[in-house]
Amino acid sequence: MLKKTVKIATQLFSLALFIFLFIKTSYLDSDILQYPANLFFRFDPLVFLSASIAGRRIAEICLPSLVLVILALFFGRFYCWWLCPLGTIFEFVSWKKKNISKIISPKFRYYFLIFILFSSILTLQFLWVADPNALLLRTISLLPFYGIMLNPWAAGITLGFFVLLLLINLLSKRFWCNHICPLGALYSLLARFKIKQKKLSYEKVSLSRRGLLLGMAGVIAAYPLLRLIKPAHAKYLPPILRPPGADRKKFLDTCIHCGECWKICPNKALHPAFMETGIEGMFTPVFRMRQAYCEYECNLCGQVCPTGAIKNLPIEAKRKYRIGTAVIDRKVCYPWATGTTCFVCEEHCPVSPKAIGLEDAGDGVRKPYVNAETCIGCGICENKCPVPGESAIVVGNAARPNS
Repeated sequence: MLKKTVKIATQLFSLALFIFLFIKTSYLDSDILQYPANLFFRFDPLVFLSASIAGRRIAEICLPSLVLVILALFFGRFYCWWLCPLGTIFEFVSWKKKNISKIISPKFRYYFLIFILFSSILTLQFLWVADPNALLLRTISLLPFYGIMLNPWAAGITLGFFVLLLLINLLSKRFWCNHICPLGALYSLLARFKIKQKKLSYEKVSLSRRGLLLGMAGVIAAYPLLRLIKPAHAKYLPPILRPPGADRKKFLDTCIHCGECWKICPNKALHPAFMETGIEGMFTPVFRMRQAYCEYECNLCGQVCPTGAIKNLPIEAKRKYRIGTAVIDRKVCYPWATGTTCFVCEEHCPVSPKAIGLEDAGDGVRKPYVNAETCIGCGICENKCPVPGESAIVVGNAARPNS
């Protein structure tokens, strides 16, 4: 009885800590992160493995996860049963203990783990689909009062998937944990090497060569679907602009689509992508500059990123980082199109010297122009432009790369 009480208390504490850190993943009138918002990701060995393999470098921010790997050698799947916030939710809402192994074998999670790790070798990032921490954080980040404002389609799919898991969990106790979760599968594999075999969650794992090949074949089959198929309407969508510090070519290799960055963005300029970036880029952060701009003095997205997909740039380097380059549409810009005086974009440009200047074209009206050498694409000009509808000045992909 005492052990059960301690277990429940530990589970509730871990879940409360997760929610607390989620709440504190917000702009709190400070440019320095006050709380370790990505704490659970730092201690996630599956995030460490996947990000390290796909990024071809050690994901240093997740090195603390090796502590849990060592503990798993003594206590098996202790994290799953005592600390996992998502596992706690599923355990508390489990009503029945019906065995549905005939429908979905418990071995499926091992095949899923193989699928995720092999996909990382090919720099395909599937971890976002099933990592319990990323799944839970993304879900609560896209709750209706917040997520619909950002992207109603992304919010609807995420919440619908989570509700489906809850409903299935009612049929089989901790269905997610025992049949699907790849992190749980990793801890089960570690449990095979437990130094002292005691009562905690040791289980025999039997994986056939056929299962290994199936997991690898699944990645090969999915590769063209994710990499080559793009939405037909992509050319009509705004440019794909990533957070400052994100490597445009390798960003999707290590981004786990957790939502930390668009949750903490003080201006809510970062939004979860839906299909404009293809299936592979769903729920990754993209800018919507017309709705909000990237704060010139802010680097919080880099501070919260749990894998280093968004580099934690010093504020001096962030001010110089080129997200994109602004381009003026002279057909709708007031000074160029109608001869009306307007210098809103130049007035708000935070760069010094200003990336937007004013020139006299000979008609007495000073007209704006963009200096591509100094423009960093922060988007404040696009956001503040008084032209109704689409802005007369739009941030596109960078005219020159970052050094």
